[in-house]
Amino acid sequence: GELVSLVDEASTLARQNQELLRKAIEHLSQGISVVDQNQNLVAWNRRYQELFDYPDELLTVGRPVADLFRHNATNGIIGDFSTDEQIEQALQKRLDHLNRGSAYRRESVLSSGITLEIIGEPMPNGGYVTSYSDISSYKEAETALRESEQAIRVYTDNVPAMIAYVDRDHRLQFINKAFERTMRV
Repeated sequence: GELVSLVDEASTLARQNQELLRKAIEHLSQGISVVDQNQNLVAWNRRYQELFDYPDELLTVGRPVADLFRHNATNGIIGDFSTDEQIEQALQKRLDHLNRGSAYRRESVLSSGITLEIIGEPMPNGGYVTSYSDISSYKEAETALRESEQAIRVYTDNVPAMIAYVDRDHRLQFINKAFERTMRV
C-alpha cells in the first residue's frame, strides 16, 4: 500500500518535471538539440527545426546526427561543398569533435543568410547539448558600427585641424592624422 503510493507519487512527479522541461525548451528563442553518447538525436525544439528548415520526417528520436550534418551539407544549408568527398571530410571532422567531448563555440552563416552562434556543451553521459542563437542583427549592427567608424576616420583624417579624444583617465583614445603629424604621436 504505502510503497505503491510512494512509487506512484514519484512517477507522477517525474512525469510533471519532464513535461515542464519539455515546455521550457520548446519556448526558448534559441534552437536546441540534444545528442546522446552514440551521436544520435534524442531531443530538439521547434526553433532548431525552423533554423535549419528540417523536414518533419528527418527529426526523429534516435536519428544519427551524421544524417543531419549530411543533410545540411548536401542542401547547402551549411558550407559550400562541391563534392561528396568534401562533405564526408567535413562530416568526419564534426563527428571527431563530438567524440572528443569538448565544449565549443563557433559562428556559422547559413545559406538563408542567418548568422548563428553555436554553443555545444558535453553532458556527463557523453552526449551533447547544443544551442543555436540567431545573432544576425548583432552582426549587422557590428558591421554598421565598423563602417561608421571608418567613415569618421576618413573625415577626421582629411581635415587640417588636430582632433583628439582623451578619456576621463587622460588616455588618448583617438587622434587624427593632423594631430599625429603635429604632435609626433
